[in-house]
Amino acid sequence: MLYGLGAGHVPTNAQIGFVASLAWDPEPSGALGGDQAPNNIAATAPVIDNRTLLTIDANGDGVPDAIDRTAPALTSAVATGNDSVVVLQFSEPLLAATANQASRYSMYQTGNPTATLTVKSATLQPGGTQVRLVVAHMSYVPYTVVAIGIADASCFQNVAGLLSAAFQGPPVSVDPRAALAAGARAVAAVAQSQP
Repeated sequence: MLYGLGAGHVPTNAQIGFVASLAWDPEPSGALGGDQAPNNIAATAPVIDNRTLLTIDANGDGVPDAIDRTAPALTSAVATGNDSVVVLQFSEPLLAATANQASRYSMYQTGNPTATLTVKSATLQPGGTQVRLVVAHMSYVPYTVVAIGIADASCFQNVAGLLSAAFQGPPVSVDPRAALAAGARAVAAVAQSQP
């Protein structure tokens, strides 16, 4: 009824802005002048230039969206053409503050859980549902990647417990340093064999 559109209806893509501020002196002559939440960007109280927006109708159907109480799920992990990059796909947009922490991920050979790989970095990709992991060099074997404590980007920041996905390591898996060393050895062998 807030919008006069009848029970259960809102304008399409409706949002509500929230701000809180401490006021000095009782009304009617009271004035904003204390702290604001969220903090002002550039203005000084009693002017407020910032607010938190809560999306009521994200899908644009004119009906308030159901409250999201579901944590994100890890739906897949795929090794790229690079032998040290894995792309994780999640079921919904993630909170960057958790998704970008490499310490929240681990990886091991599926058939040998003690054969772990170092996760060097984690980067949330545009769109918010994919995370790019840079890991130690992989072999052409099955791997399992584990994510823990990843939160979604909803206003509720639902946190997932332990998530995992299995994938096949890349078919070309050569440590560049090993390839360079092998190439150098081959050149040296050829040079020694010539008169």
